[in-house]
Amino acid sequence: MANCKKLIKYLKEKRGTYEFSRIEKFLTKCCGMEPRQGGKATHIIFYPKNEAPNDVRTQITICKDHSNKSYVKKEYVEDMWKDLERLGIEPMEDSNEPEGIEKVDET
Repeated sequence: MANCKKLIKYLKEKRGTYEFSRIEKFLTKCCGMEPRQGGKATHIIFYPKNEAPNDVRTQITICKDHSNKSYVKKEYVEDMWKDLERLGIEPMEDSNEPEGIEKVDET
């Protein structure tokens, strides 16, 4: 399991760039989102697991740095926080399931 508190702390720090792998881990493990490739190699789109992958109203697009695709500029991380707030997604802090996503009983 991702250590969500550490990832949140890292993503809230004032930096010029952020590691894409940490952003991806945060959005998938702590926010319950799924990634998919965008139209360009540098654009990765994340959407809530319980939503349609192509519904633009529920997507968060992360644009990797064109010069170094392992990193993301701070502007996109700031936009990510605004989008999470707009979507009403509250990052979990090391619990089993993100808020807003209910487990389905398959019995």
